[in-house]
Amino acid sequence: MQASYQTASPNKRVWAGRIISALPALFLLVDGVMKLVKPAPVVEATVKLGYSENVIVPSGSSCSFVLSYI
Repeated sequence: MQASYQTASPNKRVWAGRIISALPALFLLVDGVMKLVKPAPVVEATVKLGYSENVIVPSGSSCSFVLSYI
């Protein structure tokens, strides 16, 4: 007996890969924008983690630089 296997078409695989790759990029984008805007919850959470407030904008900028390479 031969087993029949169904595989996803290459087009579906390409789109699945694009979606999976876009999720971390979108997270970095939101994270970078929130650090550049500096709303109160972001500042409070950053200070609570032990970082000083003056590192928020540079870390947001670095997220933007990472996105430019994706």
